[in-house]
Amino acid sequence: MAKHYTTYKIGRFPQLTREVFTSENGLDSDRITAVCYDKKGTLFAGTESGLFRFDGKKFSPVKGYPENAPVSVIFFDKDNRLFTGTGKELLIFDGKKISSLSFSSDVADVKQSEDGAIWILTKTVLYKKFDGEDGYDITIGVPGKGSCLIPYKNGRVYVGTSD
Repeated sequence: MAKHYTTYKIGRFPQLTREVFTSENGLDSDRITAVCYDKKGTLFAGTESGLFRFDGKKFSPVKGYPENAPVSVIFFDKDNRLFTGTGKELLIFDGKKISSLSFSSDVADVKQSEDGAIWILTKTVLYKKFDGEDGYDITIGVPGKGSCLIPYKNGRVYVGTSD
């Protein structure tokens, strides 16, 4: 049986590569628990005991951020404010000061919808909060354990759970 080969010319494409970062690159641990780019393109990495910024060569701790705070979630809103989940707290860092929100279970994910609302998912509850307002517009119990969320058009929000 004759073999037939077909070749397609598709033009240029980016080379896929990988680079592994460890404590040798300035991290306090080889176990990274969260990563995210800010709106300026700077890479941030969270570990079980800190938050780090990458300058293109090495990581260094984020100035003004609590030392030894475990990081499970990193998110930047449209105003480039930094949100980090650290256990049952959500820390909000504007580059100068930190405020926090406390919850009854661990923070699992944070996102912002088109209307500017911040959606906070803990392992047990989904919250919707508008900046500068007290309280929450929506508080919904989550079946199973909340793990991730994504706001969609027309006010829809999808939540991923386990169990």
